Order: sequence, then C-alpha cells, then structure tokens
Amino acid sequence: MILNPKKLKIDGNTKITLEELDIDLKFPVFIDSDEKSEDIPEQVNIAIIKNSKVTNINIFEEVKVFPSSIIKMSYLEELRINLYNIKDFPKSLCTISSLKKLHLHLSDEMSIPDEIKQLSNLLVLHIIQREMESFPISITGLSNLEELDIYPINNCSYHSIPKEIGNLTKLKKLYLHFYSYDDFEISLEFFKLKLPDDFGNLINLEELSLGEDLEIEFPSTFKNLTKLQKIDFRESRFNNKDHLLYIQSPKLKNLNLCNALVGKIPAKFFDMNPALEVLNLKWNDLQTLPESVGNLQNLKFLNLKKNKIKFLPNSFGNLQNLSELYLTENALEKLPESFGNLLNLRILYLIENELQSLPNNFGNMINLEKVIMLKNQIKILPDTFHPDCKLKEIDLSRNKLVNIPESIGNLNHLEVLKLHDNKINHIPITLRKLNHLKILDLNWNNISKIPEIFNENNQLEVFEIGFNDVNELPETIKLLKKIKKLFLKRNRIDRFPDAILKFHTLELIDLSCNLIKDIPTEFDRMENIKTIDLLSNPIDSKYKNLKNSVQFNLQI
Repeated sequence: MILNPKKLKIDGNTKITLEELDIDLKFPVFIDSDEKSEDIPEQVNIAIIKNSKVTNINIFEEVKVFPSSIIKMSYLEELRINLYNIKDFPKSLCTISSLKKLHLHLSDEMSIPDEIKQLSNLLVLHIIQREMESFPISITGLSNLEELDIYPINNCSYHSIPKEIGNLTKLKKLYLHFYSYDDFEISLEFFKLKLPDDFGNLINLEELSLGEDLEIEFPSTFKNLTKLQKIDFRESRFNNKDHLLYIQSPKLKNLNLCNALVGKIPAKFFDMNPALEVLNLKWNDLQTLPESVGNLQNLKFLNLKKNKIKFLPNSFGNLQNLSELYLTENALEKLPESFGNLLNLRILYLIENELQSLPNNFGNMINLEKVIMLKNQIKILPDTFHPDCKLKEIDLSRNKLVNIPESIGNLNHLEVLKLHDNKINHIPITLRKLNHLKILDLNWNNISKIPEIFNENNQLEVFEIGFNDVNELPETIKLLKKIKKLFLKRNRIDRFPDAILKFHTLELIDLSCNLIKDIPTEFDRMENIKTIDLLSNPIDSKYKNLKNSVQFNLQI
C-alpha cells in the first residue's frame, strides 16, 4: 500500500489501523468513503489512534454514530464532521479542548447544547443545517470566537439575532445567511431584520455578511464597528435611507450593496468611508453620485451596472486609482471632461447608455486595456489615441459612427476591434500599423472600399466585413497568413479571390449573397478549410456537382 504523507483516505472496503502503519502522525488526516457503508463509523474509529498527533480530521461521510475515539485526540485542532444522520448533538464533542476550528453539518432537528462553551480555545465555527428554526444562542458563550458562519441550506425560519451576540467581542468575521425557500421556490418577500443594540459590542469585527432578502434596521451602535473592512448586504434593503450613514468605518475596503434598492447615496457617506477599494452598487435606483465620490482615492473597482444614472459628477476624474469601471445599462448622455483623468483605468464597460460623444482627452487614458461601449449613440470618436495606450480590445458596435479616427493606428497593443452596426463609410489606412490585431469586425456598415490595410507582420485571424458595399478585396489580402475566418457576406464582390486559395490556416469563408459567377475547382492548398459558403450567388450551373468532390462543406 502506497501512502500519501499529506492525506490518508479510507475507502469502503479497506480496514486498517494507524497502529498497523506504525507511523507518528503529524499531518492532517482526511477520512472519507468512496461507497456508502453501514460500517463507516466503525472504520472511522479504527482509523483514529489514541493520543496520535493528528491535528486535522475531515469526515465527509454522513456518520450514524459519533466516533468517540476523536475525543481522545489531544492534539486535534480542526474537525470537519457531517452529523446529518445523528439526532442529538454529541456532547462529548464539547470536551475536545484543543479544538480551534470546528465545521459542523447538523441534522434538521439538532440543537447545539450549552456545553459547547467548554471549547474555550475555539476560534472558528462554521455551521450548516438544512432547516434552522432559531439562532443557536448557545454559541454566544464562545468568548474567544473570531469567525462565525451560519448557513441554512433550504430554509431559515428565524429573522432575528439575539442580543447575546454582543458577547462575542473578539469576533472578526461574521457571516449569517438568511434564506426562506419553500420547496426550492425563491421567496420574493423581504424579511425584517432588526439588529440588537448589543451588535455594536462587536468592535473587532472586520468582515460582515447578512445574506439576502432582508430589510435591515441598524441600531445607532452600529457606528461603533470602526474596524469593518468588508461588508456584504447584497439583495437586501434598508428601511430608512439614512441608515447608510451608520456605516462609518475608516478601514472599510469592500462594500457590496448590489440590488439593495439604494436610491441615493448621502453626501457624507464616502467621506465617512474613505478607504473603499471595491464598491458594488449594481442593480439599484441611483441617478447620480455625490461629488464626494471623488474623495475615494483608494477606489479600484466600481460597479454601477443597471442603475438610472444620467450624469457623473465632475469630481469623478479624481479617482486616480480606479482600475475597473462598470456603467452598463444606465442613462448617461455624456461623460464629464474630467473622465479622461482616470489614468489608471484598465477596464471600462459602458454598454447600453445614451452617449453621443466622448471627452476629447479620452485617448489620454494610456492604461486602458478594454473598452466596451456597444449600444450607444456615439457619432464621432476623439482623434487623440496616444501611442503609449495599452488598449487590447475595443467594442463600439451598434453606435452611429461615420468615421474611424486616424489615431487608432497608434494603438500598438490592440488585438480586438469590433465596430459592427455603425454607419462607417471609410477605413483609415492607419489600421495597417496594428500588427497585433487578431479580430476586426466591420459588419453592417456603409463601406464600399477596403484600402491596403494589411501588412506582412499582421496577426489577423478573423476579418468580418459582411453586409456592406464592397466590390473587391485589396491586393494585400494575400498577406493574411494567419487568417481563420473571412466573413464577406452580402457585398458586391463579383470574383472569387484567388489569393484565398493559398491560405493554409483558413477554416471558414462566407461569400454568400454576392455576385460571383465563376469559382475555382482546386482547393488543395486550403488544408484546414471546413466551410466555404457561396449560397445566393449567380454561380454557373457547371459547378453544381463540385461540392461532391471536395472533403469540406461547400455550399453553392
């Protein structure tokens, strides 16, 4: 038998004692089962040696009898055990004084006895229970507890927190999940949760999550929690708009108020929480942000997706460390001139707004890597793209662009350029300089001519210019040595481009709905071709049987 010194696995057929292994265990032991077996509790007992130096045990199988040998393990610090098939809580578990971390999966009717407070060294307690009728008040006697996570899987019929929670003054992380599912149908009701005044005693709390579907009422003592670094109130709401002002932590870095029905951010809010780095406000009812948002000098991530924002304050440009910004599905008609000052912005999503133009200094944001602005009303782009700009992907599809600025050729790192569904009638020759471009999408525009935009160093793999008025391809099309997909559907091309026959990498070409009459009969060099679509062309009938002699999908 070959043993992994990091993990000992006992399956449903193996019975072996640690004494037989004759080793001094100083590593975590994971005890689980590949097969459900009535003998599993017995095997678990066999696998545990009295006074061994095992510090970590995981029993993933649903045991029917608590393995009593565990209580004899004086070095045990972490225990994960599934007690779902046991009716009563095994009080002997409370005598393992060395425990520091305890992860319990309880049965529906099981309650935690007062004896649990004997675990005076316990720092971390995680509880999973499918049906939870009341908050396990007995755990508030664990005076040294630093992390508490209570997770009801199916249904939580309690929506209150006892005042005794204030006894856990050393608590640093608190995760309370409140769910009310009935036969797995999600309830749309908000349940009122009034936090007790003693909640303010948790002065060492650093992380707080209160689950979903709650209407939270804060006590004034919530302001005492000045060490909070992370708060998650997603899918909940506040019964008073001023309750946001109870969140006052100079150390708060991460705040999630997603879908919390927030209609307005108080002007003082950002001044009271100046250390914010991650702020999630998506799916709310915001129309704007206060000027004080510009004071968040540490903000790196801001999600404002699906609000009703019509304008941003001019101070927005002061967010010098902002790296990711999501403003999809709002009502923005323009961006403040200061927007171009976001010099550390890397990712920008502005899908489905009402933007008609961009600030002149937009091109100054040299650290931008990804700009997604499809479904706007943008007619013109500023011709200010800087040579040092790191842009890799631009998607301005479904706008009203007429021209592509010449300075786009300065974007040396650009790999993806999507401009479909616009009104573009001219392609600048400067696209020739984009040696790293892999995807170019110009479908559904008003283009009649493709200039010589391809050079010998190009990396283009996908070129789409369907639904335009192109009547011929440029001479430099032959330089597309890495092309995989050519989409030229519904143009005015009247001749099959011979250069395509030499493309070794090409997998798909769509020339359907053009004016082609004659097609080649030799495709030997196109070793990777899978599909050639020539449907809806006036092709001579002499080629009608050609598709039967080729090894790929030829549609005529």
